[in-house]
Amino acid sequence: MSSRHKKKLLFYVKEQKCDFSSYTEQLKQFAEEHGLSKKFSYQTALIIDEVVTNTAAYGYGDCHKHCISVDLHLEGDVLIIIIMDKAQPFDITTAPLPELHIPVEKRAKPVGGMGIHLVKSLVDSVEYRREDGKNILELRKTITPDDKIRRP
Repeated sequence: MSSRHKKKLLFYVKEQKCDFSSYTEQLKQFAEEHGLSKKFSYQTALIIDEVVTNTAAYGYGDCHKHCISVDLHLEGDVLIIIIMDKAQPFDITTAPLPELHIPVEKRAKPVGGMGIHLVKSLVDSVEYRREDGKNILELRKTITPDDKIRRP
């Protein structure tokens, strides 16, 4: 790894309608610089997209632009994603999971919760805290040998 490689990536989403192209390229470059596979990069983008979309759609409940910060950094073979916003408090760790074991037509809530389920299934740990009026979500994803680009 050269000295120009950053172990940290920080960006902000300011649009109410999320423009993922604004950070997708940064995320791809970050992954490439650290030898992470396209699959790992895609999964990371999916995690961020789900959380940011839900925050923008349900957390703010107005038509104003808001800032959601996304901070990625590496600690050894663990990618840590910290997403902060000032939306209504929402603890993803206590959110009910979808009733996947029940047929859709018999579920109490036929839709909802799939994004949270997806996020939780793609990371190793999820921590939530509320500080100074901010939701702070910390997600940890272990980088396995399969998550790295195989170089000849």
